[in-house]
Amino acid sequence: WAIKGDFDAFGGTIADLQAVTQAVRIPVLRKDFTVDPVQIAEAVWAGASCVLLIVSVLGHRTKEFLDVCEGMGIDALVEVHDEDELRIATEAGARMIGVNNRNLKTFKMDLATSERLMPLYPKHCVKVAESGIHTAEDAHRMRRAGFDAVLVGESLVKADDPALLIAVFKANPFNPPDLASANVDTTSRGRDHTRSPAA
Repeated sequence: WAIKGDFDAFGGTIADLQAVTQAVRIPVLRKDFTVDPVQIAEAVWAGASCVLLIVSVLGHRTKEFLDVCEGMGIDALVEVHDEDELRIATEAGARMIGVNNRNLKTFKMDLATSERLMPLYPKHCVKVAESGIHTAEDAHRMRRAGFDAVLVGESLVKADDPALLIAVFKANPFNPPDLASANVDTTSRGRDHTRSPAA
């Protein structure tokens, strides 16, 4: 789960984050713009497993914030957008790095960004592809590229059957299931990722 707990930016609260951590038994990410160590402490207090550290926001303070996370016993997903940011994350000792496929200047999304940066990842690192994962084929494409996980938001929220969507996303990309019988859109052409049997 990824929860936005910043009211000013996203309308969420720490109470929302805490409610989710108390309701589920899976890791929960506080997905906010972390700019103050207090936010990390809040995440720990609320029961989160992980916080988001964005290199384009923190720059060379990324290591400082990683050290704070280490001291407080919480994981950090370090987000990068290009080669320079990936280098900063790597030098800071990040153990989980996500590539945001959204261009911050044009706001266009391109999965090729993740594919381009994959060879530059440190070997012993959890590799996450973020943004632009709209269909099963998108998720499988990232898996084939070598990513360990994908961060999915919009598609999951809009899905008629989120559990089915997750199952299809997690399927082996080298031996995909029969998606036609599950009424799931696997292409990158549409945004309706599940269809009712009557469609």
